[in-house]
Amino acid sequence: MKIFSIINKITSTPNAAFFYTPPIYGKSDSYLFLKPNEIITIKTLRNLDEKLNRIDDLIADGFIGYSLMNYEAGYLFEKTLNKFLPKNENLVQFYFYDKKNVQTIKSNKILFDSFETYKINNFRLNTSKNEFTKSISKIKSYIEEGDTYQVNYTIKGKFNFEGSYSGLLCNLVFNQSAQYIAVINNNGKIMISLSPEMFFEIKGRKIISKPMKGTARRGIDHSNDEFIKYELERVKRIVLKM
Repeated sequence: MKIFSIINKITSTPNAAFFYTPPIYGKSDSYLFLKPNEIITIKTLRNLDEKLNRIDDLIADGFIGYSLMNYEAGYLFEKTLNKFLPKNENLVQFYFYDKKNVQTIKSNKILFDSFETYKINNFRLNTSKNEFTKSISKIKSYIEEGDTYQVNYTIKGKFNFEGSYSGLLCNLVFNQSAQYIAVINNNGKIMISLSPEMFFEIKGRKIISKPMKGTARRGIDHSNDEFIKYELERVKRIVLKM
């Protein structure tokens, strides 16, 4: 199967999705989701428990799905933060599919034999250098005061795009070497994600997580753990002095 035919199918089918793992990561599979049986959207606290129970029921019934969650979704589950909930925004979306509408494809059978063309121009950031510097200084201050230990500070890069989504994806795949890749048609809004980190995976009684920052592997013994802890703290002190 050719990658451009898969991506063209996704971009032309609302609420379809493609999850791809490059074959360089072993005997990997990729998944093509088409025509969801049920979509559950959470915007507010209203009927939250009812919707969460419905999600549990669909999983128990054997449906397969994926979810899109905004950072602000965390405000739903912490009473003191409920007041910060944005209005009329899809905070959580779950898409559930019958197994027959989910196609499993061996990643090494997906062909990248031709690259379609695309153009990106007028790239710009949504914040100035002065605003960026002030924000970093404020974050360092919060860390020094002990108000937080980590801040995921991001800015947006905006640009004009024309041409082929599959061409863009192919270029990103070969330049990023990410293990977890997704293309999602969120009701007409095309989302492309490439990430080196895995949030978590459950295997029996084990929960496996592969974050890309802010942590380190466990050592082989207690003394090695203490050395790794020291190295993390040393890096933190260096950052604070910058």
